[in-house]
Amino acid sequence: MTGGMLNIWPGPLPFSPDQFKMLGMWVGDGPMQMLALTRGRALASPQMIAGLFPSRDVSQGQVQYHVATQSYRFCGLPGTLVNVRFGGLMGFTMAYDIAVTQAGGVSYMLSYFHMADAGDPAAERALRSLCPTR
Repeated sequence: MTGGMLNIWPGPLPFSPDQFKMLGMWVGDGPMQMLALTRGRALASPQMIAGLFPSRDVSQGQVQYHVATQSYRFCGLPGTLVNVRFGGLMGFTMAYDIAVTQAGGVSYMLSYFHMADAGDPAAERALRSLCPTR
């Protein structure tokens, strides 16, 4: 899933795909709907990640990106929620939501990829309930 983010995000990322290990992936019943949990060594603070994904609108060629970032607490630990919406090429808009937090030198990232107008409320709740072990 992090490899997918590398393909759609026009800026640098604070991690590379080989720095995270996939723990699980779930495919939803909606079109192109996937939820993935990954774990890796602590790479950056949640505040640093939020700084790399500032809330903004970006156009890259025919693709438009809208980024919304917010600080969030997961089980009392600081984290970041990032929502990227992108579209313009094929007439529909996709969403890539990421929840990131860390505990004990380990980062956890829960990613949710879906069509922007077909989100699953349970997957959205899962993003906000990410709770790393200490």
